[in-house]
Amino acid sequence: MPKHQNPQPRFYLSTNDVPAPQRVGFWEEHLASLGFGGEITPHQGHAFHAQTRGRAFGHGSILVFERTPCAYERRDKHCLGDLSKSFALMLVLKGTGALEQYGRRVTLGPGDCCLIHAGAPLSGMNHEIRVAALIYDKEVAARWLPDATAICGITLPQNTPWGRTLSAAMAALSLDTAANLPMPEDMVIEQINCLLTLAASPAPSFGGTYRESLLHRLRQILRQHAADLTFGPAACAEICGISLRTLHMTFASQGTSFCRELRGIRLNMARAYLEDPKFGRKTIAEIAGLCGYAHASHFVTSFGKAFGASPMKYRKNAGL
Repeated sequence: MPKHQNPQPRFYLSTNDVPAPQRVGFWEEHLASLGFGGEITPHQGHAFHAQTRGRAFGHGSILVFERTPCAYERRDKHCLGDLSKSFALMLVLKGTGALEQYGRRVTLGPGDCCLIHAGAPLSGMNHEIRVAALIYDKEVAARWLPDATAICGITLPQNTPWGRTLSAAMAALSLDTAANLPMPEDMVIEQINCLLTLAASPAPSFGGTYRESLLHRLRQILRQHAADLTFGPAACAEICGISLRTLHMTFASQGTSFCRELRGIRLNMARAYLEDPKFGRKTIAEIAGLCGYAHASHFVTSFGKAFGASPMKYRKNAGL
């Protein structure tokens, strides 16, 4: 029998004792501490309330959270400071919600599982909802899913044997049962990740065509390397394990190109930096360098064409 693990400390967080005007900001800070920072907008007519219970679990964490009806949006600027690029496998226990990531929209109800990625923008809304989540890092996800982002933002079906098994395993992984498992916690995460792979296979049946999945993968690589001034199509194709011809054909099939996609990502990064008070002391040339531009003049011209204002004016309009 494996050696018994020391129980991990639990945490409990609630907005109960937080003044109503400060609750949203309080909860946004909590999400940021988990690596999933974003902006919350309560539904009109609903006072915001949320609570979560959780504990460290191996090299990840498990938690159960509840919140009142609201909208949630994780933008590029929230992704910039997150280095972990964690994944969260979620199981809806009660209520309903909807989310969108990597261009995929999904509606979730009780018993539905869905994977989301901290490394990419995400938007969603929920009614009164209760969710269990297992958070783990990208290295674990990559052991069984070479491209875990290909199944983010889809419903993992309950009407298949592996889908039902995954949902049952997530439901069984409560805070109480997690303290008395007969195997190391990291091994349990591996097992659940295996079930996730089986439930999601074949990915194209649930997440779109192979070419669509490849396009999402290419866009992810572009986000990861957008700040690199020397990054080009050949390097992107090599990282993705495809030919240069396939790369260009994939972008062309969607009416776009490598250069257009990279430019859009870099400009959105720049916009996020210009809106962020933490970067308020950075010069426009420094912002350009952070976003992969070798020449500030080229950056200023591109930004003006994209957003109708110079970077300096855009920053001023943002109140910085």
